[in-house]
Amino acid sequence: MAVNPKNPKHLVTAWIYFSTANLKDAIATRSSFDGGNTWTPIVLLPHLHNTFTSPDPDVCFGKDSCVYISFIDLSGVHSSDSGYVMVARSVNGGISWSTPVKPYRI
Repeated sequence: MAVNPKNPKHLVTAWIYFSTANLKDAIATRSSFDGGNTWTPIVLLPHLHNTFTSPDPDVCFGKDSCVYISFIDLSGVHSSDSGYVMVARSVNGGISWSTPVKPYRI
């Protein structure tokens, strides 16, 4: 969870969301603008490939007032394309996110 340093009532949280419908996980986020009394609907971030899974979300607020999220997206198979660190940005406080991109290959 990250707290906006300019507004402590603005919170953004991220976690590993497991769907029993398709037995897959994804990174989920929600935001609160009133100190956690109410929360936006869950947003699921897409995988780079539909067979990938995602652990380790991390959220922070930038000096530009945007919210940033990073997570690992990986296949679980050891190959040259086994996983990536992914990053996305929100310009509306975590209500929605840009398409995640891979700035660095692991």
